Order: sequence, then C-alpha cells, then structure tokens
Amino acid sequence: MIYKILQAKRGGFLLRGSDGTERFCPARGKMRTDGLHAGDDVELDGSGGIVKIGPRKNLLIRPPLANVAACAIVLSPAPAPDFHLVDKLLIQCFRNQIEPILCVNKSDAAGAESLFERARKNYAAAVARILLVSAADGTGAEELRAALPETGITCLAGQSAVGKSSLLNRLLPDLHLEVGELSAKIERGKNTTRACRLYPIGSCREGVVPDNRYIADTAGFSLLDAGEFFFEELKYFYPEFAVLAGECKMRGCNHIDEPGCAVVKWVTGKGNAQFKETGICRERWERYVEIFRELEEFHKNRYK
Repeated sequence: MIYKILQAKRGGFLLRGSDGTERFCPARGKMRTDGLHAGDDVELDGSGGIVKIGPRKNLLIRPPLANVAACAIVLSPAPAPDFHLVDKLLIQCFRNQIEPILCVNKSDAAGAESLFERARKNYAAAVARILLVSAADGTGAEELRAALPETGITCLAGQSAVGKSSLLNRLLPDLHLEVGELSAKIERGKNTTRACRLYPIGSCREGVVPDNRYIADTAGFSLLDAGEFFFEELKYFYPEFAVLAGECKMRGCNHIDEPGCAVVKWVTGKGNAQFKETGICRERWERYVEIFRELEEFHKNRYK
C-alpha cells in the first residue's frame, strides 16, 4: 500500500494510506536522513517502518512540502495587498509546475471589488482562475473547492491575516484551525500556523475510493531565492510575455529596455493593435523589471 505523509513529527511521521486509514510510524535506517517531507508518497516494510520514497513532482523548501499540484494565493483589502509578493509566488508556481489560483478574500469588506478588478487586470493573462471569496460568509467557497485539482495537494499562500486559515476552516469545517488577528496599528497579521500539515478533502466511505485531494496548512511559502536561477530566465515565468516574445527584434530579449522589444512597446502604448488581447499589464511589467534588477544585482555581486 502507498502512504501519503500528512505531517512530519518528532520521532516519525503521520501517514494516510490509500485506503483512507491513518497511522503514525517511524522512519528507519537511512530513511531517517533522506529528508522526508509532508506530501511524500512512501512504502512500509512488514514491521511498519518507512523503507521507500516515491518519485516527486516537486519539492518546496519553505514550507517543506513535496508534490504540490496547486497553490491558492490569497489577497484581501486589509492588510494592504502586496502585489510584489504575489508576483514572486507566481514565479515559484511556474518554476515548479504548480497551478496558481488567485483568491481575493473578504469580499464583504470595503475595497474588495476594486481589489478584485485590479487583480484581474494584473493577472488574467497569467492565472486561469481568479476568484472573489469570503471565508466569513462562504461566498465563493464552493467555487474555490471546485477549482482545486481533482487529485494532488493544494497549498495556500499569502500575507498574514489575509484569511488563509479561515478559508481552510470554511472548506473543511471540522478543522477549527486557530485564526490570527489583524493588528490595527500596523495592519499586519500574527502567523498562527506553526507546522506543515496535510488535510484530506472528502471522506473514505465503504466501497468508495477516497478522494486523493489534500489541502496543506503551512507556516509560510518559499519566496524567490535569488540564487535558484539566472535573471535571464525570469521572462519564462511570465506566460503572458510569450505572445509577444516572437515579435522582439533581439534574440533572447529580456523585455526590459532592449531596442525593438515588443513587450516594452506594448506597455508604453506603442505596440501593434493586433496584440490587444495579450493582457500584459503595465504595472505588473514594472514590477517584473524590479525583480529582474534584483536578480541581476545579486548575480553580479555574488562572487565579489
């Protein structure tokens, strides 16, 4: 039987079998040092010890989570949305073959509708699903549930106090996760999640194969590590650029300030009208340039 690691705990791991049963067991032999993580698929020996780890689709470092299929990136009107953070989370999604879902939470709060429209303007060309939801009253909760992959792990990411744990409580009412409060002084939230834990969506009923869908409650999401790739690769993680990339005059154009760059022409209002459906947003491109410069500076100075 194949088991999914739900949580790495001191002395061992909480596992869920393909039949829906859960058990706790230790890792034995070299498995102790092989870096097992929540999300890994493992096999046990006759005495109940982990002896084999299955192939991984991907592996995140912060949080330590394997085989992530989707990431729901959560925004809200308060705290003030950090679109720079969203861009970096999307880069990690596209680098790791993770499907992004963008959720604007607190739909009943002032500014939610305008934030939703801004999010659509920025990301509609890069993210297939952009949802307006409310963890408080359940608005959009079923739409979000339907947007999750049919199999695999979905994690939630975003600033503290945007309502990630509240959304989990809405999707899985039996969880009763601790919810943080927003500081009125600095408009930042207290991170109440301390460990990475997977929760199955659906239940195992007799004669019914259990859903192979999980949601991860995590203490954070790995941001952009400047040493992971070169700045010239950044453009490949902006899918909306692909439509115009072939129109650039320079081979290998980075879409920054190169002569004849079709992306730059478009965002400055000088582009060809035939590409009006590209969906490239100027403010998102401006943040792209900032991230590109950050990576460029890092690589220029890393060996000094």
